[in-house]
Amino acid sequence: AITVDVEQSFAPSPRVFEESIEGMLNVFSANQWKTTCFVEGAAAAQFPGLLKMLSEAGHEVGSHGYVHQDQRKLSRIELEEDVDRALDLFASEGVPCVGYRSPFFLRNPALGSVLSMRKVGYDSSCPRIWFPGRYDYRSLPSAPHTGEDGVLQVPVGRVRPWLPLSVEHHKALGFLFPSTPPESPQVMYAHSYSFGSGFKRPYFNRVDNQERTVRSILELAMGASLGSIGELLERAESASFQAQAERQTA
Repeated sequence: AITVDVEQSFAPSPRVFEESIEGMLNVFSANQWKTTCFVEGAAAAQFPGLLKMLSEAGHEVGSHGYVHQDQRKLSRIELEEDVDRALDLFASEGVPCVGYRSPFFLRNPALGSVLSMRKVGYDSSCPRIWFPGRYDYRSLPSAPHTGEDGVLQVPVGRVRPWLPLSVEHHKALGFLFPSTPPESPQVMYAHSYSFGSGFKRPYFNRVDNQERTVRSILELAMGASLGSIGELLERAESASFQAQAERQTA
């Protein structure tokens, strides 16, 4: 599955951000890829119609919180307010919120409970890697699974215990990826700035950014079919039913 965190990070101007969205949609259309976009609420508020535009282009749309901040520092009430502000935007545009991804992959301890109460479809906030001082999700199963809070967890994939299945990481450290083929199926992620120009950071997005992003996506996929998290879940469910039927037949 291809996922994109749609946020204004590193954009020096609103126009640069808009151009990155235009570039992203053009790339997906040209390659006939349907994706899952996790949209920062503040960006959606600044650009009315953004959620609907992504949805009408055939992509799933989820929440990336309202403010791109470390949610571990929020109280439960503050977290609920942040989640609800973002969900209100989805409701105002008539776009279903398919899932959630926390900013920086940093999860408030109450996040699962908050998402469960609001019946958000799934949480994709955990990359199966170790990041010193921030999180350690190495023990998570690679397949989608139900967490202790009852929320469906859809982990982000990895190629090494410390290296996520990330377009940005691949563009900077591509020489480390070929030696360890990714597990299948997995969730990869990129950012909206991966498809734009004029960003001062990250440094590896300055030259031929869009072309290099497409190459990285194709290399990370290693020939596998590409789609949204919803499509991945449908394939996983179908495979599960098929395996169950085969066991019953045996």
